[in-house]
Amino acid sequence: MAVGLELARRDPPPVPPLERRAQGLPRTSEPLPGQAARPQRLALRRAVRRPVRLGPVEQPAALRLAQALEQAQLPVPRRTRGQRLCRPDPRKLRPRLEDRLRRVVLRPDRPGLRIPRTGLIPARPRQCNRTGAEGAEDAEPPEGSYVASAHNRRSDGEDVSGEPRQPDAPGAPGSVPLPMLAPLEPKPEPSGNEPLYRECVADMRRHLQAVRDLPELLQFTQTRALPAAFFEHYNAFLAAYDRLIDYVLKYQGEERQIQCKKGCCNCCIDLVRGITTSEIINIYHHVRPWPDVKQIFEYHRDSAELFTAILLRKIRPGEPPPDPRDQRIAQAHIEFNLQNRPCGFLDRQTGCCRIYPVRPIACRYFFSFDPPDACTPHSEKYLTRRTRTVHLPEEIHVLLREIDRRCGWRPLNYLAGAFCQFAAEVMRTRPVSITNAQDAEGGGGS
Repeated sequence: MAVGLELARRDPPPVPPLERRAQGLPRTSEPLPGQAARPQRLALRRAVRRPVRLGPVEQPAALRLAQALEQAQLPVPRRTRGQRLCRPDPRKLRPRLEDRLRRVVLRPDRPGLRIPRTGLIPARPRQCNRTGAEGAEDAEPPEGSYVASAHNRRSDGEDVSGEPRQPDAPGAPGSVPLPMLAPLEPKPEPSGNEPLYRECVADMRRHLQAVRDLPELLQFTQTRALPAAFFEHYNAFLAAYDRLIDYVLKYQGEERQIQCKKGCCNCCIDLVRGITTSEIINIYHHVRPWPDVKQIFEYHRDSAELFTAILLRKIRPGEPPPDPRDQRIAQAHIEFNLQNRPCGFLDRQTGCCRIYPVRPIACRYFFSFDPPDACTPHSEKYLTRRTRTVHLPEEIHVLLREIDRRCGWRPLNYLAGAFCQFAAEVMRTRPVSITNAQDAEGGGGS
């Protein structure tokens, strides 16, 4: 009697496929009793029982992973005559597990649970570069400007197929809006009709047009040679831009005094973005004769590898490269800044820039009204500090883009990667050749 009750409590056996077809029942892939539990247990053992110790941080992640495995409706192979019950491939389970548990990633090439650090990276404005914060009346670069187009470049060090990258959806992971810097009150700005302003812009336009019209730019990637006039006119353009910056800063008022001074290098740990082709050529030509250029190259190479590793940790395996405006790239820049790794061109003893005459445009137009302590990423005022950026006019951005197109080479978006890429891929660590040697004495910038 007890045996009969026990048999009655059991679930009825599934109908064989041939009988289901004869009875007109729909097809099903339900396995036999007991088949579904064994593969899930094996997958759970592979995922959790790794040659690592589960500490207080890993234990909750392992429990969440076990719950995801139990809740996931994993495909179970059916046993056929003459075949063994095959086990589920962990490589096929990984995408499904990542969809259900995004913070635990199973790496086939790296055993163990990989727990990313959370809560250690402060928020950062979405436009995380030296152009300032979105929302300020002088912070957003004009549409179509060179600084704005630099955001659309490669930030991950790899070329894509050439098709425009699609940004993440508003609800996608990593696209959570970040807090912006507090906008400053509008202040009087110099109009474009004032004589000194027009004079500075005219000088910048004239020198950049002379650089653009050089025929040697079209064959530069093959010849690795430029006339001395390239460096003469480009450095003259930078000098005219410095005069324009000094003129614009006079409109700030007494309550807005620039705190940046010689020896203050707190912002020199930021990842400099928006690098142009012409300025990386000028910087390389300025640095190449130095005796420690090899150490500088290796330092920037390590910085580029560090930033790439930080960025790859935010990208799931098999995912296409993110859009340059993706929130994860901004977070990667902030995490790199938190490493307190100074720029390779900074003299740490004096706190001065070694390439100050030829420093990038992004380093020229960024200023702070707050004390230097607020410019460090670990400061509480880092996101609320008052900054000022002096952008180039739109016609100057157009000329810079034309020079980039004529050179036929596009650098990476950040200084460390662009310097290493130009030195290794374009110049092959050789110096830039000067075609007209009789004018080379005053045109090198070094």
